[in-house]
Amino acid sequence: MQNFTTRMRQLLLLSAVLLFTQGLNAQLVNPRTSQISVETPTGNVTLVGVDAAFGAARDLYCSGSTTGESMSLATDGCAAISDDLAGRIAFIDRGECNFDEKCLNAQNAGATAAVICNNSAEALFVMRTVDVGGEVSIPCYLASQADCVALRTAGDGTVTISRLAEALDARDQVIWGAGGEGSFTDGIGDWMSVDYGACPNAPDGFKLWQWEQEGTAYTGAYAGTLAAINSPTACSGTMLLNSDFYDNAGTAGNFGNGDCAAPQQAALISPAIDLSAVSADAGLAVKFYQGLRQFQSSHYLGWSIDGGMTWDSTLINDDLEVNSTLVSRAERVRLPKEVNGQSDVRIKFSMSANYYFWIIDDVQIIERESFNLAVDQFFAIPPNTITPASQIEPFGFLADVRNRGAASQDDVVLNVNIFNEAGDEIYNNQLAYGTIPADSVVENQAFDGLFTPPAEVGVYTGVYSITSPNEEFNPGDNSQGFLFAISDTTFAKELGAGFTSVAPDFETTPTWSYGNYFYVPNGDGYEVRSVTFGIGNPEEAAGLFIVGTLLKWEDANDDGISQGDERQLVDFFEYEILGDEPVNGPINVSFNEAPALESDTEYIMLINYGGPIRATATDDFALQYLATGLLAGELGLDRADLATLFGNSDDFINEDLGASGNFSALIRMHINTIGVNTEEVLAIENKVELFPNPVNEILTVRFDLVEAAEEVTLRVTDATGRVISQSPFQNVQRNSFDFDVSNLASGVYYMNIITEAGHRTERFVVAK
Repeated sequence: MQNFTTRMRQLLLLSAVLLFTQGLNAQLVNPRTSQISVETPTGNVTLVGVDAAFGAARDLYCSGSTTGESMSLATDGCAAISDDLAGRIAFIDRGECNFDEKCLNAQNAGATAAVICNNSAEALFVMRTVDVGGEVSIPCYLASQADCVALRTAGDGTVTISRLAEALDARDQVIWGAGGEGSFTDGIGDWMSVDYGACPNAPDGFKLWQWEQEGTAYTGAYAGTLAAINSPTACSGTMLLNSDFYDNAGTAGNFGNGDCAAPQQAALISPAIDLSAVSADAGLAVKFYQGLRQFQSSHYLGWSIDGGMTWDSTLINDDLEVNSTLVSRAERVRLPKEVNGQSDVRIKFSMSANYYFWIIDDVQIIERESFNLAVDQFFAIPPNTITPASQIEPFGFLADVRNRGAASQDDVVLNVNIFNEAGDEIYNNQLAYGTIPADSVVENQAFDGLFTPPAEVGVYTGVYSITSPNEEFNPGDNSQGFLFAISDTTFAKELGAGFTSVAPDFETTPTWSYGNYFYVPNGDGYEVRSVTFGIGNPEEAAGLFIVGTLLKWEDANDDGISQGDERQLVDFFEYEILGDEPVNGPINVSFNEAPALESDTEYIMLINYGGPIRATATDDFALQYLATGLLAGELGLDRADLATLFGNSDDFINEDLGASGNFSALIRMHINTIGVNTEEVLAIENKVELFPNPVNEILTVRFDLVEAAEEVTLRVTDATGRVISQSPFQNVQRNSFDFDVSNLASGVYYMNIITEAGHRTERFVVAK
């Protein structure tokens, strides 16, 4: 038990990084959602809102609805709201500050609920606590930009917010379970919970699989605030194995002192299922809904044809990484044809449980569809999401594909297509698989040939898609897409959206590091001008320091871990947090002397955080750097092609840095030709103000400089570093300039202020 406990403490440090995040794209498969119906003078408008992880939304999910009069605010809610919102439901634009802060400001103004309107067309996600979520007691939701535009066009009205449940698929041919035999309504029913191994601390009658009324597992110390299932009948009862809570009784660090210390083993066994009427050639599957978060557990689905005397089983959920985010999804597991025609079939859900939890609901046996191909969420993307035009290199493609259907698929082809901003196709390639058997996965097959992006600044779209001659059961999972950009001077591992603040448990990890990996193919004549990063809590962290180090690295033992003796220090900088920095960046810092780069060299731009500092990052699961790194090995490239590296030692010079999977930090490296654009950062005494921010039409830039600047260049760039506009001005000291941004799409932009005395970058948001 001691070995397990020690290892648990070590590994859960990485888990803690994820627990402090705010919601992001692809953060949750099938999140809990609510229907927001507004009866307006011009007609009814219906919105879909994703429930926040803080506030009362999750409590209302099963217990009732909220009503009130809507009020669309002309503010992003980042400051105290002066409007009287008593009895009203506030509709607030997404903007500069954290979601929980917006909802708290609405609550303080008297609102009974808050709906945050997204400012882009990106997929909705779960809003999570960053700073003040624990103080929010009203329900909060995130709604799409399009839905909110429709509402504001219709006008304010009476709002009703109620649960929007996942629906059973009407296309399923249900063989068993149509009567709710696997829905656990009001209890475990005829199912049986069996524990393997003793739980000496447990009370009499304790079972590891327990009935749970509303499909949640919030009680564990490490499960997180999203621990819930969104199954069709989640509110009438589910089955839960809560390994986290059983081990620690809900108290962090209390390992092994709960009712049943981890690891635990248990099974949930169905009653007898009569399949005697099923023909011998029919294809069957167990379909069920599950909510889980993975640490180091193993999950199995088993079956018996002799009333439970003997069992066969298959491993499931093996696609989930250690410390995965919450997954809530419907799952299909193929049953062998030996169950067909049998009168006493049993199915069994078994868990060798080593944190966090597994929730099961709405179990059915269905007849499987014949043709159902999918591109898995494991696909290679370019080595960087943003690459300078001078550092372009060829890259390849790889994606795992799956045949989920009951029949073999012939003439299967995986396609990859690249499009420019105008929508013109600039590259295509195909990988022919021929026949893929039923219920099989084809992994780690690289395309022949490489693609070299054009040296043109812009944003590009890539799409993997799978085709066959047969009609697909579910075309929605036949493709996966990604974005990348070519910039003038910027290396980055993200595209400037979906940012959140992350941090470990500061009591156990007071000093920690994030670093981004960048391969430089063409370093001769180039230097690092500056570094951009973000801090999620600048006001709280005022007076603390971060240290940035530029490191050369060669993975000598080819293990994907950056050891201290494999790295060489190139240069470093220190930065004191002032407290007035923008939340989640950008903060741009220059080296005292711009370090020169070398060709064909791997670098790590490492940021070390001492004290309670939250870093800015994204865990957008469209950033598939794990697959990109694997592809580098498949192609025989003598480099790592990783994204963000993480370390948690006080000795950040010598600490081991391990890959953070698809978790990507906002750490950008800006390069230039040696001797060009080496100006210092503009001193803080020189005031530059952008307002209003967010803006939808006219952005004003106001200067109050200590000394007049003979020349000032104002350069507007988007989140990828692409230059939108550039305007020169002369003899600037106390002046204001207006910019028409009405033609810009909603999103995050940057104003680069360049003077002979230094440069500065300010962020602004276009919200429409």
